[in-house]
Amino acid sequence: MALKLTCPQCGQRMTMDFATSRVYCQHCGYVRPDEIAQIERKEQEVKARGTHPHVEITHKGEISAAAMAAFETGHDLLYAGRKPEALQSFRRAADLQPDFVDAHLWIAKISDDPAVKRDHLDSVLVHVPNHLEALRLLMVLQGRLTPEQAAQTYHDHDPQVQPVAEPVPAKGTELLCPNCGGDLTLNERAQRVECRFCGYSAPRTNHSSNGGDLLALALLERKAKAVKWNVGKRLVQCQQCGAEHTLTADKMSQRCRFCGSTEVILSDALGSFEQPDGLIPFSLMADEAMACVNKQLGSLGERFLNLFNSNKIERSVIDGVYLPFWVFDVQAKVTETHTVGFQSTELTGLEEQQDVAICGVKSPPPTLTSHLAPYDMARVVPYEPKWLAKYPAQLYSIDFDTASLEVRGIVSKALRAKHDRQLAQLRAQSREDAYRSGELQEIIQITSQIQSMSFRLILMPVWIATLYEDDGEVRLGVVNAQTGRVALGRASKVKP
Repeated sequence: MALKLTCPQCGQRMTMDFATSRVYCQHCGYVRPDEIAQIERKEQEVKARGTHPHVEITHKGEISAAAMAAFETGHDLLYAGRKPEALQSFRRAADLQPDFVDAHLWIAKISDDPAVKRDHLDSVLVHVPNHLEALRLLMVLQGRLTPEQAAQTYHDHDPQVQPVAEPVPAKGTELLCPNCGGDLTLNERAQRVECRFCGYSAPRTNHSSNGGDLLALALLERKAKAVKWNVGKRLVQCQQCGAEHTLTADKMSQRCRFCGSTEVILSDALGSFEQPDGLIPFSLMADEAMACVNKQLGSLGERFLNLFNSNKIERSVIDGVYLPFWVFDVQAKVTETHTVGFQSTELTGLEEQQDVAICGVKSPPPTLTSHLAPYDMARVVPYEPKWLAKYPAQLYSIDFDTASLEVRGIVSKALRAKHDRQLAQLRAQSREDAYRSGELQEIIQITSQIQSMSFRLILMPVWIATLYEDDGEVRLGVVNAQTGRVALGRASKVKP
């Protein structure tokens, strides 16, 4: 519907648009003077009311009508170019419903204050620890990702694995005495690095307080990279004598065959591996570890096996090594569903599983290394190359993302078992009461869902024993060099 008016400029009829209250002449373009200042604002409001893009809501659960109204108003204002007012509306939505994660997310998106961004991203992650959009914004804010790299993480493809045929140049450091240049060694009893020539002793390192990296952050960082390098060998030059050495991909340290100095790899040209976060020093000496192996060989289980295989140990060799372990802290939501007849009620709560350790190497095999835990994680010290002065270290061949999949299964199984034990008596009592009263039995089911995971890379002390039997077969054993826990493998023929 249009209202006909006479144009004072050309005498033609003018038209009024009721949607914008704009009165104008289609013939000469005349607009009434008192309306000119309002036209642009009114047109923007009309545009904002009906055409701003759809905004995805990530909040799980109910949203109050008042909070949603403030949130939608914020987007209307933002689309109209009124950013300060939009920010106020998003703040009002967050105030009305503090757990409304999308309100906090949009405050972080449009605020120019880094402190405000961080505060509201933290609010999102408190309620949804694995909120990917908030994690991306946080990583950009921290400088861990560039905006361009963060944009690359929206795809569903993992980085392309690229094998490297030639040895990759690596940077290393020698473990030499800062006073006399002599080789350093490790005093396990005192847990100090010492020089046997001049008596230098490295100061004791405080225990580590590193809480680890969030798995979701590390996975996003991994996805931002186009290529994941599969390195077979690394080339390192001895800083003491200049000799070049080629190390296989599983080695982190090695003694120079010419001058005897210990070389520890710090990085390579492709950035293909992560440095450890911490290390647990050796507590057991070789003879003590071998005593633990002999005790295990004399156990009831081993004597039972000897009924079928009476081969004796002819000789043994034992070597100390640091093996890399991915150590996870996991937070999970546990839900108990109580069902009586057709009625169900749910009880939920958060539980934590700490120090779930997965060995990061394939040799020794997981059938052995999985039995080394637990380690006393209170004894972890920050990693420094000097700790490898006496015992070599292996680099991980199983990455954190693969290890995390195994952890999910371990934690879910452990939580279900824990709650099953706690509810066993309750279930028994419920069945007895139901039988006596003739009422329906209560059925209780337990489910768990991982909410967040953090992880560290820790070098664990391990003694590896090779046991040679008198019939030519060989058995492999591993010993936790902190607790003396032993795991023995099966005997097998030595491959020619």
